[in-house]
Amino acid sequence: MSQATHRLSIGPYPQEFRGFFGRDQGLPSENVLALAVDAKERVWAGTDKGLAVLNRGRFARVAARGLARSPVRALLADTGGRVWAASEGGLRVLERGKWSRVGAGAVALAEGVSGDIWAVSEKGVWRAGTGGGAPIALPEGVRPTSLAWCAGTLWLGTLDGLFALGDGQWEHVLMGDGGSGLLNRHVYCLMADGVGHLWIGHAIGGNIFDCGKGWYSLRGEQGLPLLQVRVMAKGPNGERWFGGRTGAAKLERGQWHYYSAQRWLPALSVQAIAVGPEGTAWLGTPEGLSRIEQRLMTLEEKALIFETQVQARHNRYGFVTVSSFKDADNFAEVTYEASDNDGLWSALYCAAECYRYAATGEEEARRLARKTLNALIMLAEKTSVPGLVARALVRKGEKGVEKSGGEWYDSPDGKWEWKADTSSDEIDGHYFAYSIYYDLVADEREKGRLRRVVRRMTDYIMANGYLLIDVDGEPTTWGFWNPERLNYDWPEQKGLNALEVLSHLKVAYYMTGEEKYQRAYLELIKKHHYGLNVIDQKVLRPGSINHSDDELAFTAYYPLLKYERDPDLRAMLDMSMRRSWAIEQPERCPWFNFIYGAVTGDACDIEGAVRTLREIPMDLRYWPVRNSLRADLPLDPHADRFRRPQATEALPADERPAFKWNSNPYELDGGGSGASEEDATFFLLPYWMGRYYGFIQEGPGAWAKKGKRTRRARTG
Repeated sequence: MSQATHRLSIGPYPQEFRGFFGRDQGLPSENVLALAVDAKERVWAGTDKGLAVLNRGRFARVAARGLARSPVRALLADTGGRVWAASEGGLRVLERGKWSRVGAGAVALAEGVSGDIWAVSEKGVWRAGTGGGAPIALPEGVRPTSLAWCAGTLWLGTLDGLFALGDGQWEHVLMGDGGSGLLNRHVYCLMADGVGHLWIGHAIGGNIFDCGKGWYSLRGEQGLPLLQVRVMAKGPNGERWFGGRTGAAKLERGQWHYYSAQRWLPALSVQAIAVGPEGTAWLGTPEGLSRIEQRLMTLEEKALIFETQVQARHNRYGFVTVSSFKDADNFAEVTYEASDNDGLWSALYCAAECYRYAATGEEEARRLARKTLNALIMLAEKTSVPGLVARALVRKGEKGVEKSGGEWYDSPDGKWEWKADTSSDEIDGHYFAYSIYYDLVADEREKGRLRRVVRRMTDYIMANGYLLIDVDGEPTTWGFWNPERLNYDWPEQKGLNALEVLSHLKVAYYMTGEEKYQRAYLELIKKHHYGLNVIDQKVLRPGSINHSDDELAFTAYYPLLKYERDPDLRAMLDMSMRRSWAIEQPERCPWFNFIYGAVTGDACDIEGAVRTLREIPMDLRYWPVRNSLRADLPLDPHADRFRRPQATEALPADERPAFKWNSNPYELDGGGSGASEEDATFFLLPYWMGRYYGFIQEGPGAWAKKGKRTRRARTG
């Protein structure tokens, strides 16, 4: 195995998982208005139809009078172990296992430094449960929303500004002029920290206030994703959670994270947040409750979970791609997709298992790689035209599979249907996977079989003048590698398609040893300047940037540069590769990074690759994602060229819709209903490639060379 000059040793990291709770999990209603986590780590949820507490994974309704059916709008778990709940029927406290009514209803609660509990309603502010003194009247006409005790002062948030209580009188903290001070008078929430700072959520973001004269603004310019902040909560390690009508955000170790519906939240609007002592966040919405927790795990253990996902819902006798379900929460009935690009997607999975086998020696990986290799070869053998590869293949009468649109034909033996109009995407995938399987997995019998398949495919392309001729005798839509088209009629594709056909010919020459492929390869370079075409293959503006083409380019780069050793040819090819990767590097694609490092020996931003692998969410369903609602993303002024708005920086993997590496990482919105799921190949391929080349090194985890397994993280 080739050893990387640059490598990164990595260990466990906190991976986020989410779970949803609704009426089926015991909540009285899915409209969650208030949350609290008490000293015993019990989770309390106030809904519009009563209070509930989490018990052994399910919520149970609290039967206390005034809390069982009434809307509970404010909850507080104090430092003394008591739980306070405010409903229309009054304010109640749970102490020594018993609920007691201690006052009128309130809209907000706060704990003072001495353990006193303060409550506020439109009738005033009072110390709850003391039984003494009349409420302190509010400033005239204000509408209270929140309370906090900070720096020895009681602070009142209202829809008319921020007020401080001093010597029984309210002082109005004036709004700033845009340079400093409170940014907006519609204050929705307050939160005190341990060093005397007041965090303020309002209609246009937030502020941090030192309770004296110092102010800091929290808006999109400072990284806050939310347009407004309606609820806040602190975590045990300095985390800050924010919620509003456009989702949730977390500030952790100086970095902002955005959480959208429905990957992370049952609904987009967040009405309540509470964080437990171990850091698990609970977020209430009008359509249910979300639990977002971190579990310590390794990337290897993540790969184990994803391998299970692929085998359970995505592997159709070797073909691996997206699958769908009757509804988003029922995986029992899977519908497999016979897609336009079965050849490419399955080829990438085959390559992932080849690298896994080479890195671990695990027989299961070889079995899965062989299964998908056989499926790929069927695509090359079941058409009615020798040498023409099918896009997709379906058994006659096969159940549980949905054929994509297009032209389908019967196989010569009458047992299959195959899809025509094969794209260059599929051809790229075949040569990529065949070369890797040949080098890392194949025995002598399989090598002979691969040589025959590659010879038949390559001869067919060459015999037709570097065109992929379809069953109707015409070229397929994208099957053009001929000089006449590339050098004169198709300038935007001349670099990519020249790269592709050179890669295919190099693989054929390497695997078969037949000089005709090398002669054809050199002729395209010397006579038709394909080597020069390749140098600038990555199209930039004002051309039409195509992220799918980027994936195809790196699929072709890898075998071409792996096998080409001539220094004069490498001078051009390396120039092309370095230029392309320099453009792609900001996207932090781990697969592109590792291909670059593998074929050049240069540093390849392993840290960025690992960051992306860790960011990839555990839930790969196509949920709707609307980053266009965010306040923190500068928009690309050229985005109108692409018909959809896009950011100037690549979005983190867990903030995008589910994707493959042919997706646009700058695009803001996308996704679906959640009833379809991406297969995990886009994680498995770069992970196992990085392991094989030694770019990333992990201690024993889910896999070990002798087959022993350890588990740090649950797989649920």
